[in-house]
Amino acid sequence: MVETTDDHEISKTAKKKIAQEFFQITKKISKMTAKQIEKLDLDDEIKREFLLVKNIKSFSAHERQLKFIAKRLRDEENLERLKKIIKN
Repeated sequence: MVETTDDHEISKTAKKKIAQEFFQITKKISKMTAKQIEKLDLDDEIKREFLLVKNIKSFSAHERQLKFIAKRLRDEENLERLKKIIKN
């Protein structure tokens, strides 16, 4: 299924870049303290996911969980909002 926006298709490369951008933002948020995460303007379920990922010791499991969180966050509105969050 190809996503379209205003009568043009989003390329596979563009989708990958967006996914990577979300992943990088997710990594930065995961490095915040629990108190900082609790203060973020995110759904409680997502905050809980970020707090849980802090307890994962295995590198590959940690990365996999971060990618899962990034996938859940992935949409246009969230991208700009998340960029603002990590700048603060």
